[in-house]
Parts: sequence; structure tokens; C-alpha cells
Amino acid sequence: MGGFGSGRWYRHGTRPLAEYCLQLDINKLKRDDLLRPGLRYSVHWESGTNIGIATFHDEIEHSYTINCDKEDDEEHIGELVFLERTPCNFGGYRYWFLCPGKHCGRRVSRLYGLGRYFLCRHCHDLAYASQNEDKVDCLNCKMRKLREGRGQL
Repeated sequence: MGGFGSGRWYRHGTRPLAEYCLQLDINKLKRDDLLRPGLRYSVHWESGTNIGIATFHDEIEHSYTINCDKEDDEEHIGELVFLERTPCNFGGYRYWFLCPGKHCGRRVSRLYGLGRYFLCRHCHDLAYASQNEDKVDCLNCKMRKLREGRGQL
């Protein structure tokens, strides 16, 4: 028991990857000064998808339209996502999304759009690409990072 090849080999590579999902990053929104109450704006992705966002004091509301299975049938979705602030050691605050998933409420910096709703990585059961790498892939990735960083090796 527990020998070579045992474990979750059947799940290797079966989970969707976070890197390929639409992402709302609270740190980027804060950097771009888009968390001030009373703002209304749109976020666009390269895929052509966009969502409208309205900001309030401790929450944001994002709304978007998804296409259903039937022809020309669309569903409008409006979600309220609460924000939380934590103080930083050297002053200021760091903002977090509180995941709107059922029974979740995790404090996260990114929400992922997969399916109908923007939820945290755990609610969508997403994996990172690095979690699906074997040892050879991991070493190749490290070598590529060294080449990009130093221009040699």
C-alpha cells in the first residue's frame, strides 16, 4: 500500500485551471483606484466578455449576461460581493473579497468566472497549472524562469 503510482493518479489534470478562467482581482481594482464608493464601470477581457461593476461602501455589485443553452436565451445575473479591509503593518489597508459562494465566505483576493457565477478557487474546484506538473515539468519551468530573469543558463 502506498507504493509508486498510488494516490490520486486518476484525478491528474482533470480539474479546470485557474489561469484559463475570467478573474476579478481586488488588488488590481485597488491599484487602479476603482474601489471608491459611487463608481460605475465595466471590466473587459480579451475574450470579449465584460461585466458592469458598481461600488458601494463595503461591497461591489457586478452584473453581466450569460447565454443559456437555448437559442437567443440570455440570463441577466447581478451579484453582490462584500468587501473586507485588514490593516497593514506599515499603515493603510488591504482589501479582500468575501466569496459569495453558498456556505463559503472565504476572504480571497481573486474571484473566478466559471459557469454562472464569480466565486473563489475553492468553490469552483480550480487547480493551478503548477499543481498538474510532474517533476520534469517543474524543473523545466524553473529553468525557463532562470533564463528569463538572467538572460543566461
